[in-house]
Amino acid sequence: MAERPPLSAPERDAVLREAGYRCGVPTCNTTLALDVHHIIHISEGGGNDPLNLFAVCPTCHALYHRGVISRESIKVWKARLIAINSAADVQAQNESRAERLHQGETQPPSSHDQRSGFSAAAAEFHWRTCEIGFRYERSMFVTTGFCCFVGPGVAITSSEAVSMATEIAAVRNGTPSIKTMLGLAPFEIVKGANPGNLAAIRLGAIDDSHVKELLARHNDPQLSQFFAAPLQTRCKFRIVPFVGERVAFLHSSTSTEQYRVTAEPQFDSADVSFSFAPKGRPDDVFQWVLTPVPSRVEHRGSPVFTAHAQLVGVISDTLLLNGESAWRPVVAAAFQFHQLLTGDQPA
Repeated sequence: MAERPPLSAPERDAVLREAGYRCGVPTCNTTLALDVHHIIHISEGGGNDPLNLFAVCPTCHALYHRGVISRESIKVWKARLIAINSAADVQAQNESRAERLHQGETQPPSSHDQRSGFSAAAAEFHWRTCEIGFRYERSMFVTTGFCCFVGPGVAITSSEAVSMATEIAAVRNGTPSIKTMLGLAPFEIVKGANPGNLAAIRLGAIDDSHVKELLARHNDPQLSQFFAAPLQTRCKFRIVPFVGERVAFLHSSTSTEQYRVTAEPQFDSADVSFSFAPKGRPDDVFQWVLTPVPSRVEHRGSPVFTAHAQLVGVISDTLLLNGESAWRPVVAAAFQFHQLLTGDQPA
């Protein structure tokens, strides 16, 4: 049997830091005590490479060795930790943002010049995506979905998210609104840009009074770097995804079937599986179904990007096929907004 190489303190700390000093099993998240597990056993040729190490609590570690938790599950959860750490590099984003603000730029960057792969897609999500819902009783806000800005003042989202926001707002005497970093803003539907299950909305004036009061009270110039309007430059996009292509999207932590302690957006990636046209819809309305993901996407309108940070659509629904235990995200392809995304906006 191969001798187990000693694990250095920096190696152990790197693995625990990757998992946020919690058990890496998504449904556990305990912080009481943690082991470092070798995904490929030492006897099978595995070593102390960080990619082969996984933070796990003693209980889950025992469940693995009993066969209750499979090695494939550990590999998937390890990949998700790597993706989450890559996507949630908040410090790098804030430092870049502060530097550009210092140089006099008023719009946040797309980060294409600093990032590549799904990290660039995560940056696009961070700058372009806002919550959509309705405002009532002065400051109360209810989220019905996400929207992604694709141009000056214009965002695309799921028509279901828009319908819920407008219909419930009417019942509660509220205002359909977009929640940005600067504050809430009303929106209106762009006429002539509502094909099938997608909708385009136009941003109104942002109520940033609360942010102004906060900045004035603290009188700290550095604090302003955390508040900015969403990126509204022309979005990079591809009309459709390709079958078999790996795409990425983020959604809130409340979308998981099990409660998550952390509140950061959760990163998911999946492969494009097949396309279909829903019954009763126009012939030009197509959707793309992805491979199953471990968590259920509840917030419609979450943008879907390629590894080159190109927008290919938004999450419009979820699908559970017979014999499968995990849900498949359904993507409404961006080609439905080809004219909008290329600059020829409807009147």
